[in-house]
Amino acid sequence: MDEVQEETGKQYSTSILNTLRNKKWSVFLNYIRSDCLAKAGYRFLDKTERSFQRALYLFLNGVFHATHDMQTSAESDSGIGRTDIVMEDHRNDQRAVYIFELKIDRPALEALTQIHSKDYSIKYGSCSEKILIGITCDAAKLNITEAIVQVHQKDEQDNFREVVYTHFTVDQSGYFKEVINQ
Repeated sequence: MDEVQEETGKQYSTSILNTLRNKKWSVFLNYIRSDCLAKAGYRFLDKTERSFQRALYLFLNGVFHATHDMQTSAESDSGIGRTDIVMEDHRNDQRAVYIFELKIDRPALEALTQIHSKDYSIKYGSCSEKILIGITCDAAKLNITEAIVQVHQKDEQDNFREVVYTHFTVDQSGYFKEVINQ
């Protein structure tokens, strides 16, 4: 029985890792929404940023614990602040970092702006890719409802090229979808 659980856990972990590496952001966000926060429940989440951060950190740390080349940390100090959650992916020679900032009942763009204004990503200059993720947590629904993902990738001159961010919201059926600006 334990072997079956372990194998199922590895498959689940691999599936989530693949969504990150293949930039399937809405799928990844739906994992957080359904498999992390929806299962945490009102006894665990107390409508504070800290409780959402704790739930997400425990989920990501558990998913990637000793399974892949992913390291997860919370409250990592930067020059003028602390990041909510950072994941470092050490695949081959391509190192990527995922920086998460959460906001309660405030726009995901505000979270992304904080990542930029406090230079949370500056200490990851040796990475080949930086993925900045701003998330809105809804205190009433005890789940996430909006996210913005911005990818910074190194170019041929070893400089980071900023990509326009992608905006996601939860649709009427309760799943994340990309918002297409018209």
